Amino acid sequence: MTSTEDLARRFYQAFDTADPALLDEVLAPDWTPQPPVPGNPGGADGQKQTLHMLHNVFQGLRYQVEEVLVAADTAAVRARLTGRQVGEFLGVPPPAVGSRCSPWSFTASRTAASPPPGTWRTSSALTCR
Repeated sequence: MTSTEDLARRFYQAFDTADPALLDEVLAPDWTPQPPVPGNPGGADGQKQTLHMLHNVFQGLRYQVEEVLVAADTAAVRARLTGRQVGEFLGVPPPAVGSRCSPWSFTASRTAASPPPGTWRTSSALTCR
């Protein structure tokens, strides 16, 4: 059986390596992100859309897991995204020079079947320089 920490790390590995097949391995069919990504259908298919969008918007995108804390069926993850913004991101146009971005995110994800599994996320402001 895969541990809660392993599932959380594999989720971020999918984004770090641009491998959407990993999302099929770690996300339950009824998984939902909170808050939802605007215009995204949710579930594994929605996360695959998000993965592709992020890799198109941020050149050289990397996701680094900095810390994972686990309590029962919930993992809390502190991670950092890095990349050069080259396209519009959530309504924010890219800087004229294509600056490097490095926002952090903190997520808590439930892996149990009841209540439905999901992820709750907060992120820093998009910081590019």
